[in-house]
Amino acid sequence: MHTGFNTLSLTTQDFYCSLQLTFDRQNYQVKSNSPELLQALGQYFSGYETRVTSSAVSIYLYDDEVQQPAIQWQKWTAEAGKTRQKEQYCDVEDGRWIHKLKTGMVLFQHLSAPLAIGPCEQFLSQTVNFIINQHINYLQQQGGLICHAACLQVQQQGIAIAALSGGGKSTTMLKLMDLPDSQFISNDRLFLFAESSGIVARGVAKQPRVNPGTLLNNPKLVDILSVKRQQELASMPGNALWQLEEKYDVMVEQVYGKASLGHSCPLQQVVLLNWQPGHNAPVSMQSVSLDSRPDLIKAIAKSPGSFYQDARGAFLNAAIIPPNQVYQDRLRSVQVWEVTGGADFDQLTDLLSQKISLQTMSS
Repeated sequence: MHTGFNTLSLTTQDFYCSLQLTFDRQNYQVKSNSPELLQALGQYFSGYETRVTSSAVSIYLYDDEVQQPAIQWQKWTAEAGKTRQKEQYCDVEDGRWIHKLKTGMVLFQHLSAPLAIGPCEQFLSQTVNFIINQHINYLQQQGGLICHAACLQVQQQGIAIAALSGGGKSTTMLKLMDLPDSQFISNDRLFLFAESSGIVARGVAKQPRVNPGTLLNNPKLVDILSVKRQQELASMPGNALWQLEEKYDVMVEQVYGKASLGHSCPLQQVVLLNWQPGHNAPVSMQSVSLDSRPDLIKAIAKSPGSFYQDARGAFLNAAIIPPNQVYQDRLRSVQVWEVTGGADFDQLTDLLSQKISLQTMSS
């Protein structure tokens, strides 16, 4: 048994119920001591394909009070520009312990049997992230380049949307989901593969998790908020609403219908939001080359993070971001747009539809 089980005095018999999940080409068997937790996870992932298979990665979730292993934690060095420490870690012979400081959850990253322990159902979003991190590792081990971007396919056009944190990429993506023949691919993590047919974007099974301003200003999403919360938010100044950190999950199939969830698409367009929220300047959209504008790469580049394990089991020891050249090479055949001016999602939708010939609801 691996270090995670030994340290916490657990055995496989402690995980007596299971849930099968399939993300794109990879199968996972989630095992837990909590049927209620697996029911909640089943509801979250209900729009994604599941199939019974004998070939699956096992993920172990022990829903209980946090048990702190007796180890020496090290500080995880975050990406440049981020000052808040979210986690600490400790490497052992066959894996890595990760301690989430906000929730207290303790996670053991392991190539074939990762383990999470703590109030998993209470902190369901973090538990979802732990499961998805296993698929993120798989995608990178297969050659995918990690990007901090949302993605959807609209009328056979694969569109990735990137911005600095809080820049509006999820709001833009959900706005574009209103266009005919749209399919959600990914909200926050995207992986680019160079294939013979061109660049293919693959997403992860994470539902969009957005701030309340996104919901308040979208008729399809506003009812996710209670009537009372809608009234409270409507009275806030626009800048304060934009900055508010208060997350809600958007269950894509419930809002946009069957066939609105996808795993991957050919990528034709990348939209980089370099606009100024709160400004009244008109939205402008210009074609750019990342070779001549490497400053824009910071909007899409992302570190694989503390959970990343390569196929040999090796970890990173800091939030190292792939070099600019890697992104320039992978995106050279893709149309890249820089969006400037004030932040106006209706203007951007109209402008993008004109630039790449998308059919709108009114056309």
